[in-house]
Amino acid sequence: KQTTDGDTAQVGSELAEHLGIPHVANIRQIEMEEGKLVYTANQDNLIVHGKIELPCLICTDSEINTPRLPSFKRKLEYKDCADLIKIVTFADVEDQDETHYGLKGSPTQVEKIFEPDKDVERKMISGTDLASKTYVGLGVNIHDASNKAVQESLEQLPASCVEASAELEKDREIYTSKGVFSDSIVDFYIDYLKSFDDANLRSELEKDLPRLLKLVQENIDRG
Repeated sequence: KQTTDGDTAQVGSELAEHLGIPHVANIRQIEMEEGKLVYTANQDNLIVHGKIELPCLICTDSEINTPRLPSFKRKLEYKDCADLIKIVTFADVEDQDETHYGLKGSPTQVEKIFEPDKDVERKMISGTDLASKTYVGLGVNIHDASNKAVQESLEQLPASCVEASAELEKDREIYTSKGVFSDSIVDFYIDYLKSFDDANLRSELEKDLPRLLKLVQENIDRG
């Protein structure tokens, strides 16, 4: 996935570009299908599924495989594997300019590596207080006019993806303050929710029964 010296995770993609072949990084699963490599890859805020032509170069995550235990019998059979593994050193390459290799030749440099500060701050939420704001007893119809006060006391869920994006923006600090999520991830999901453009969907569906039924049929199995 990435080296332990510069830790810049760019060797795989650079090598593939020099070889002129396609490449994918952060691979967690692969299989062959109709002569192509089908892969699953981890990205910053999503998991990607795709196909890539062969030959190709892939960089893998540790979860792609659990190495089997070494066999003593195979070790005796192959000994030191000198005839199977070719080791290339600086002395073997045509270009002998040291500034083209390693950290000296890297277009990026790691300026600082540090361990994030640990924050042990905790916030306890009372289950009783939470239940009083969200729980309604059995037999209580909150849509009945006599229970209007109960209905108005309950916190309302967003009625659309657009409203959900606004709530996410309002609560942004909850997700980013401890470094659990970055601002870029929050921005991604805010834009994703806004892309549904469904602020007026409920009122539109009230006047369009066929469209309502179609949406129900398409999404009935979704959670």
